[in-house]
Formats: sequence, structure tokens, C-alpha cells
Amino acid sequence: PFYEQVKDDIELLQEAGNDFSEEAILAGELTPVFFGSALTNFGVQTFLETFLKFAPEPHGHKKTDGELVDPYDK
Repeated sequence: PFYEQVKDDIELLQEAGNDFSEEAILAGELTPVFFGSALTNFGVQTFLETFLKFAPEPHGHKKTDGELVDPYDK
């Protein structure tokens, strides 16, 4: 019974997910899922590094008078 359950679980995992595709993530067609724990600091560094890699750069925004605000201005 245990062997069969493990076998079924592995088959489910193999069929349920998508292959990693950086292009699909950047196009918004695939969303990565992370597992971790801030309490035990498990996976936090990996999440932060990956988030920064895939997050878009900040863009300027227009104020009500139409002036463009540089996102890097302090």
C-alpha cells in the first residue's frame, strides 16, 4: 500500500506541473510557485533572489500635471 501510494503521488507530480520556462514566466504565461518558511529561513534566500531576477524594472509614473517621475529619484 505504501509503495503504491508513493508511486501514485510521483505520477501525479510528473503530470501536474509544467516544465520550467523562463520565457513563459516573463511573458506572464507561467507562474512559479515557491515553498519555504520565513520562521525557519528555509527557501527565503532562493525566493528573494529569483523574485529579483524575474521582477520587472520600476517604471516612471506621470504626476497629475503630466510630469514624469523617475522611479530612481529620491
